Amino acid sequence: MLSAKHRAQLQAIIDSSGGQALAAQAVLDHHPVDSTTPALPNPDLSRALSWRHAVRLVVKAHGDAGVCFSAGEVVLAIRSVCSLRFSCAAVAEYIRGMGVTFDGRDAVVVMRMTTGWSRTPSGTPVVVYGPTARAALAHDFEVEIPRPRVPAQLTA
Repeated sequence: MLSAKHRAQLQAIIDSSGGQALAAQAVLDHHPVDSTTPALPNPDLSRALSWRHAVRLVVKAHGDAGVCFSAGEVVLAIRSVCSLRFSCAAVAEYIRGMGVTFDGRDAVVVMRMTTGWSRTPSGTPVVVYGPTARAALAHDFEVEIPRPRVPAQLTA
């Protein structure tokens, strides 16, 4: 079952790609919606000075809202609205060193494995951050991470 937040994220990928994201469209077409998952916080990234600044804004928004997340979800949130260049691995490493908190308490860190419905291969370990172990274990963390955007001046 596809959560409402992931349906919205996949739709954003499709919309931003001019309809070229066929894999994301296929997922939308073949997965029912689970409307019980809370929507992701949506911080204003328009003034992010760097990808690290954008990561801090997204992680803080999730922690303040008490919503679990993975590095892939942070990457998706940033790439959906910014053309900053960075790798998912760099974001994951940066988050590990940040000291993530939920409601003033250290985040619970849970290792999960992907099922392979996205570009990420099945069995790939993913760290999920949450306010509790139960929440992190129940969190629907797999997302279709868009490829980095190419700045307009390079495509002309």
